[in-house]
Amino acid sequence: MQGVIAFLIIVLAGCASSMEEKSSPEVELYINEVTTFPLSFTVPKLEEEEAWGRAHIFVSRYSSIPITKYTRSTILTIEPVRHRAQYGYHVTKSVEGENVRIRVECLCGKDTLEKSMVMNARILAYFIKTGKLPYPELIKR
Repeated sequence: MQGVIAFLIIVLAGCASSMEEKSSPEVELYINEVTTFPLSFTVPKLEEEEAWGRAHIFVSRYSSIPITKYTRSTILTIEPVRHRAQYGYHVTKSVEGENVRIRVECLCGKDTLEKSMVMNARILAYFIKTGKLPYPELIKR
């Protein structure tokens, strides 16, 4: 019986490590795509509703502070408390001909977390535009 248990532990440990190895290159590729993604971009009007829905879902799920304004053109969380590591968002959209321009900003109460704010904003922008689900462990909250 102990031999069977030991075998299962080894097999499960091997599965876990191979899963980590497989996801690591995927995460690295995702980070490379997100890191250079613009914070202002356009989507075709035909994709507007779906993209705006993704913006709302992301901000609702990953903001550490609640949404205070949600309209057809603005998603805004309450202002983060100064000197606290709280993350909120300001997303706007406007019509530009046959496209809709979306602008994304991440807000944080700590100025020293600018790198994290920009990365959060880029992850949100990338998700809005592509629909590719983010890796939650990359999002600071």
